[in-house]
Amino acid sequence: MVEPAKNRARHNLSEPVDRACAPAKREFVRTNAASLLASNPDTIIATGGRVISVLMQMTRSVPIVLPNTSDPVSSGYVTSLARPSRNVTGFSFFEFSVIGKIRETLKEIAPATSRSADL
Repeated sequence: MVEPAKNRARHNLSEPVDRACAPAKREFVRTNAASLLASNPDTIIATGGRVISVLMQMTRSVPIVLPNTSDPVSSGYVTSLARPSRNVTGFSFFEFSVIGKIRETLKEIAPATSRSADL
């Protein structure tokens, strides 16, 4: 069940913030998303794959902002970082093109490193 919280001071915002949790069961995510969309928000900040995919199915007009997605392109949320497309945009917390530089820095810090792995 969605219980919107008008909590301006806590978030240091001038406008009200409607908040809803996204439980593990997809039908509850859909119910909460529908309730938030019914409140006619200007934007939705979404985290978590199940939430993002449900919102993408449910609206094409309300902007969906992804604040901490590891790779929104390979996840299929956007077509490219330069031109996200649709009503989805956001931030990637990791840029894969810098992996080589990270490894170079690691080699400088720990010269004895001969193998590294990514997970």
